[in-house]
Amino acid sequence: MKRFLIFITILLTAYTSYAEKFNQDVTRLETPFYIFPRTGSQHIDMSPDWQLYSLDERIESVSELQGKEFIDVASPTSIQMAYYKAGKLPHPYEHMNSELYKYLGQQAHYYRKTFRTPATREGDNVYFCFDGIDYDAKVWVNGECIGAHSGMFGGPSIKIQPFLKGEGMENELIVEVLSANYKNPNISTRGAIDKIHSWFFSNDFASPTFYHLGMWNGSRLEILPKYHIERPYLVTEKISDGKATLQFSAELFSGTSSNDYSLGEGNIVHSTNPLNLIQDKPVKDDITVRLIFRDGENIAYEKVFKPYVIEGRCWMEESFDLDHPKLWYPNGMGDQSVYHVSAVLDVNGKKTDRIDFDFGIRTIEQVRSAGVRTEPRWK
Repeated sequence: MKRFLIFITILLTAYTSYAEKFNQDVTRLETPFYIFPRTGSQHIDMSPDWQLYSLDERIESVSELQGKEFIDVASPTSIQMAYYKAGKLPHPYEHMNSELYKYLGQQAHYYRKTFRTPATREGDNVYFCFDGIDYDAKVWVNGECIGAHSGMFGGPSIKIQPFLKGEGMENELIVEVLSANYKNPNISTRGAIDKIHSWFFSNDFASPTFYHLGMWNGSRLEILPKYHIERPYLVTEKISDGKATLQFSAELFSGTSSNDYSLGEGNIVHSTNPLNLIQDKPVKDDITVRLIFRDGENIAYEKVFKPYVIEGRCWMEESFDLDHPKLWYPNGMGDQSVYHVSAVLDVNGKKTDRIDFDFGIRTIEQVRSAGVRTEPRWK
């Protein structure tokens, strides 16, 4: 038992030393808040057409990648599948081929992409949003290191505008990706580790002998104006007499963004209760929020709200009724009628920001059915 504890201590010490080295003098890019995809020219899909190169050791400067022979990655996938699709290795899930992929977890991998600086308006900010990098990542833009991020389930979302060249000019973005078991190939996700990584996608029970890793989800450029909306949330409160009562809430930003806040910080206020906001500074511009419900190509409903907005960030929350709505039913019980909803923010009568989502009107409740009256049921 003593030898086992010594071994575990050495293992954790080695991993901690690596983690400290990875994080040393690098800006951390983790954030608890999600930046929603925009629409139209505010949203640019960056998911396709990356390039990938792998090294046995990590680089000190992106100049070390010059002249290297990258492979093409047409769409988001794991590094293992990228190597298979490039013809570098046989199918990872046939025969014992997974053994051939184990070495990739102990290499440093570098994604590369070039893109042009998009057109922006005064007050706009450009964010490069990654929706899933497994696991540790480091980001350079035009040769300058922006920061590092850990975690496979979303992020980082980076305010990238200060690092971009002029409008229409070409930029180079490079992302270093390390596996969750980098420099620690025998680590188990069932143990006490500081990685949030599904055991199903790693070298554990009922899975192959390698850790999945890579830029497995999409990426995008989002252009956020000075005034913008985040986290729209719509819920059905009740349905009765051919009328649905809905509740809508959203977060409103003026001159800031989600990346400027941590959990528990900032002004979280109720837009319909300005009496509690005497200490806050209201914006001078005229702000309205429109909810547009589309049924196919037709606008079925439109609701306009005039929230109380302060500088920084605040919340709006409104309840309203819709007459004779189409309802969503579970499969086999009726039609799955869904509205395509646009949350539009207008500033001084001009559309400034918009987020789209689908919404089905339906209430769900739990009703205890008749059954055998056993003692636990009576209780």
